[in-house]
Parts: sequence; C-alpha cells; structure tokens
Amino acid sequence: MNKSLSRSEAMDLINNWARESLPVKVVLFAGRPAMTLSLRGEAWPLEVGAVRVMDSVRVGVEGIAEFLISLSGGVFDLEDTTEAPEDLRKEAAGRTVRCLTCTLPSGITIYLYELWATTNIAA
Repeated sequence: MNKSLSRSEAMDLINNWARESLPVKVVLFAGRPAMTLSLRGEAWPLEVGAVRVMDSVRVGVEGIAEFLISLSGGVFDLEDTTEAPEDLRKEAAGRTVRCLTCTLPSGITIYLYELWATTNIAA
C-alpha cells in the first residue's frame, strides 16, 4: 500500500534507519533508456535535506563508496516492496522491508530500500 510522506516524514524515516544502523539499498533511475545506479550500505541523513548512503565494504585504496543525494523538491512515497516496479520486484522479494521512493523535479527517481537487518549488505 502506497503512503505519501512529507519531506520531514521521509527524513525522520531515514534518521530512524541511521539510528538503528539498518542496511539499505539505494537505486537511482534516470532518463529513457533508463540509467540505473545502485549501492548497498547505510543511510545517513544530512541537515540540508540530503541523504548519504555509504557502502560498508572498502573499495580498494579509494576508501568507501558512497552516494550523496539531494532530496530537495522531491515527492515521497512509502511502499510495500510488493509494489516496486516489476523489474525491481524480483530482486527486492525476501530481502527488503519497505521502499521509500523520491521522485525529483528533474525526473530522476530514487528508491531507498530498507533491507532486513540480517541481509548481507556486501552481497
């Protein structure tokens, strides 16, 4: 079931994920044909209305892989993962609790999946 969230409610959810050190997966979709980027790790809210998702696995000497995503102007929905887009549903099944979706004015859609705490985020 979809539930619309305010930006404040979305940031509260991300704060909760950070506080509880829950693993997440972020997937960004942009354009047609779609460009897809994804990363698993932990989400950390930033005071400027953005979120940082940092991979928990070191990437060579470069340090930690991360996405820094502005959520400014976004429209937020909280979804049960059974309602994810068809091409993501198979991957999400059994590994995710719920999905926070942010659609930006630019047309980019960001999916932040809350993973089960026992999910190996390095996989």
